[in-house]
Amino acid sequence: MAIASLVIGIISLPMIFAGFCCPVIPGIFGVVGLILGFLALKTEGRGMAIGGICTSSIGILGSILLAILFLIGNAANNNNGGNNGQFGPQPQQKNKFK
Repeated sequence: MAIASLVIGIISLPMIFAGFCCPVIPGIFGVVGLILGFLALKTEGRGMAIGGICTSSIGILGSILLAILFLIGNAANNNNGGNNGQFGPQPQQKNKFK
């Protein structure tokens, strides 16, 4: 479990930068690696388990930061010429040239 925690934690790190399309994926890997790391602390090699906990924690924090930046960017887009902060379909304008 310690090796799996370390590997999943390491995989979650580059996924932070590749997670711009879906910021949740690195967080999922980070949570799985964190759980495996804490379970491995009691049974297997402590060094790899601690490394897995550290890398998984960084992956979770990066995922949270990416989600916050995603929400800020989305809010800024809605306030600057987006759909004026309104949700749902917008009314269609009539064609003046008919």
